[in-house]
Formats: sequence, structure tokens, C-alpha cells
Amino acid sequence: MRVIFTIVAAAASFVTSCAQAETTACTAITAVPTTISVQGVYCLKNNLSTNAVSGAAITVTSNHVTIDFNGFKLGGLGGGSSSTTIGILSSNASFLSVRNGAIKGFHSGIVLAWGANNLIEDMQVDGSLSRGIAISEADTTILRRNRVTNTGTPSSQYIYGISATGTSSNRNNIITDNMVSGIYANSFGIGIAFQNARQLEISDNTITNITGESSNTLAIYAFPPLSGYPSNEMRAVIRHNMLINTGAGFGIGIEGGTAICTDNSILGFATGIISCAVSARNDVM
Repeated sequence: MRVIFTIVAAAASFVTSCAQAETTACTAITAVPTTISVQGVYCLKNNLSTNAVSGAAITVTSNHVTIDFNGFKLGGLGGGSSSTTIGILSSNASFLSVRNGAIKGFHSGIVLAWGANNLIEDMQVDGSLSRGIAISEADTTILRRNRVTNTGTPSSQYIYGISATGTSSNRNNIITDNMVSGIYANSFGIGIAFQNARQLEISDNTITNITGESSNTLAIYAFPPLSGYPSNEMRAVIRHNMLINTGAGFGIGIEGGTAICTDNSILGFATGIISCAVSARNDVM
């Protein structure tokens, strides 16, 4: 049996890249809310925050945009517990890169709506009310080396650390080497959720401390496909993930499409794996 790494050792691999060289050849984002409608390299040069209760702190509408946080934080706690504000909203933009910083206290930390060829890396998304990072109708997007922590509240419903959903799009996305820790819900509490995903890879992630209604607590979950959607087109590879909980819920649950689940370490769930088309070399305790 493979050794299940301790959570301390795993956490060390998710340290964000604040020690990276600062991006200085950039257009500084000096206040929020703001909209980026011209391609280019943008950056933070200090912490920013907003009290907005709706909309987005940073909206991106142009292709070919890079946002380097340079280790700084974007805060939304001032919007309060009923806020619907999004930290970063990509609206039909492609070739977006967001990296190297923190987003705290929004309804959703980062939302990629439509678009393709996007990259979110080395971000800490903490204290989101509903979603940490959400891919919606976006293709060929990579989420890697992010930490999504403390999402939802004990009175919340349908709380997801990371999600990938769509109808006509949602193809060829990769969710890899992320940590999702602390999902708080009174109904569905899910570490990584997906629906209608085609050619999705979920690999090398660590997911811990998922709470919710016992039957609706899942580390990784595929929702049933939407009505009229061809479920035989839904394909996912779920491999090399470490899933740790304290006795409730499901490690991996598949209710739509075809999933290959291999080489995962699953500890402390009531049920380890449900309905993977192929399940091999998984350690379940």
C-alpha cells in the first residue's frame, strides 16, 4: 500500500510563489472595482480592497491579459456576509493568466465565464462565501498550485471549493496540484465539483475537512448531466489525489459520464468511491 502522506508534508507543496521576482513592467491596478478591457500585463503593487456588495472587484473583458498579484491581497470582506461580489470575473476572455497572490472574503474568489486557454496559478483564495474558483463554460483552462481555504459557512448550501461546469463548452480543463481545505455547508459541501465536463483532468490535489449534510459531503463529485446533455461525452480522469475527512460523506462520487479513478488515497470518508467506470490502485481507509 502506498504511504499516505501527512497533511503537514502535503501542505508544504502548496506554498504560493510570493518569493518570485516582482513583476514591475506592468500597468498597476491602483483601485477596485475596475475593468480591464485592453490586453497587457497588469499587477498589484499593494493590497487592495472593496466594500462592494455586488459586481466584481476586477472584471476582465479583453483577451491576452496577465494579472500578477506580486504577493499582494485583494480583499472583499467589507461587502459583508450577504455579498454577491466576485473577486476576479473573466467575462468571455481568453488567454488570461492570474498568479501569485491572495483573494479573500468574496462571494466567489475567481470566476472564469466562457473564454479559453486561461491559467490560474499560485493563488490563495480564502473565505469565499460560495465558490473559491469556478470555471463556467470555459475551455482549455488550467488551475494549478492554488490554495482554496475556508469556503462557505455552516448555514450555507451548495458550497464548492473548485467547480467546472458548462453546457456547450467546458472542455479539456485541468485541475492539478491544488489544496482545498475547509468546506462549510449545511447541505452540499464539495471540494471539487464538475458537471457536463468533457476531457477533464483532476490530478495531484489535496482535499481535506469537508463538512455538510452527511450524504452530500464529497471531496470530488460529478453532478448528473443536465437534461438533454449527452452523458457519454462526459469524460474525466481522476488520479493521484489525496482526500482526507473525519468519517462522513464520499471521497469520489460520479453521477454522470465516465470517470477513470486511479491511484487516489482516500482516508476518513464513510464511502470511498462510487460509480467510477474504472477504479484501480486506490487506497481507501
